[in-house]
Amino acid sequence: MSLLRSFAAPGLALACAAAAPAPAFAQAAPIYMCVDEHGRRTATNVRAEMKGKKCERQSDGALPPPQGARPPEKRAAAPSPPDFPRVGSDTQRARDDIRQQVLADELASEQKLLDKAKRELADGKALRNGEERSSPKYLDRVADLDRAVQRHQKNVESLRREIANLK
Repeated sequence: MSLLRSFAAPGLALACAAAAPAPAFAQAAPIYMCVDEHGRRTATNVRAEMKGKKCERQSDGALPPPQGARPPEKRAAAPSPPDFPRVGSDTQRARDDIRQQVLADELASEQKLLDKAKRELADGKALRNGEERSSPKYLDRVADLDRAVQRHQKNVESLRREIANLK
């Protein structure tokens, strides 16, 4: 390269370097799975990272997936065969209507429970015989009633979202 640099323009030197064969590090190096003293696993092909660890050669190819990695996404399903049983549109519509009615009934029931929990919370906030607003008994009672109201409110919101998704 020094000869090239002395006799050719810098642009020519870059062109020659780009045309040169790929260096050895571009080839697939063996992959090692290493376990350190704390039991942590790492995959590497760098010798310096292997010091003080128990390493086993895994492959000459790609790295294994990391622990806790998501599984690969599934491909779209192939079209069903022509003799595959199908549900008629009237049957499906009837099922959808039943589902919507069940969700509406659940929503009405949950709304009643929410209203009841709100009334109980309002009643529970009232002070009782010699109770103070800072007493642990009062605070626990009000916190329990407030959690019940929040739980029913979340249920109502979830049911409304589910019904909205049907349309």
